[in-house]
Amino acid sequence: VIPMFHGMYGEDGQITAFLDTLGYKYAYSPFAVHSLCLDKYQTNLFVSEMRIKIPETYFIPQGEPDKIQHSLLYLNSFPYIVKPNRWGSSIATNKVKSETELTDACSLIVDDDILIQECIEGREFTVGVYLDSQGYHSLPIIEIKTLHQDFFDYTEKYQTDGSNEVFLEWENDLQKELGFISVAIAKMLHCRGVVRIDYRYDGKDIYFLEVNTIPGFTNASLVPKMWKKLWKNEKEFVEMLMSNN
Repeated sequence: VIPMFHGMYGEDGQITAFLDTLGYKYAYSPFAVHSLCLDKYQTNLFVSEMRIKIPETYFIPQGEPDKIQHSLLYLNSFPYIVKPNRWGSSIATNKVKSETELTDACSLIVDDDILIQECIEGREFTVGVYLDSQGYHSLPIIEIKTLHQDFFDYTEKYQTDGSNEVFLEWENDLQKELGFISVAIAKMLHCRGVVRIDYRYDGKDIYFLEVNTIPGFTNASLVPKMWKKLWKNEKEFVEMLMSNN
């Protein structure tokens, strides 16, 4: 079975847990990996144990909006990034520059925990990692260059023509570091198949953001572009998924 759907029942691991009960083989990671990686806060804690930098984060449990103002005492100055802990596709993710914007952004997040994070100004990168019979490998790295917004939100992801997604062709040291970190994270989390890992880079340090355990595979998605950059086709992609289930 090749799960190809996102969010609830897909990336949260429920479908793979169900397939385990049936004894079916499947592509991508086991239930526990999906469940962990969908929880951005817990994944950040795991990755920070590897001495990889993460943005300063304030965690607000679901149903405790009174803690929103407390975050102002914990984090540094605006701007902040406000996001749901378990949602994907940058839905309800906002960059806020004032207390009013902070409150408004948090009000958009229902039925989930809230993350209020330090905004790492700089560049954004995404790295694909796949596992085959030879081990883990990083895919060509894409830099996200926003066209209209000042960060990679839902609009920038899905309502642009892809011209904001540029392969990192030079800066070999940066490429090697991003690839090395990404492979180390995939190994540590015991990811299978292919995952996509997102980062911010302030010109000095790399900051981990999140792991996508079932990356999109549409014409507009990032991993297919990385895969084709290696002159590999869709048949080879499916064979890779099947080789380590």
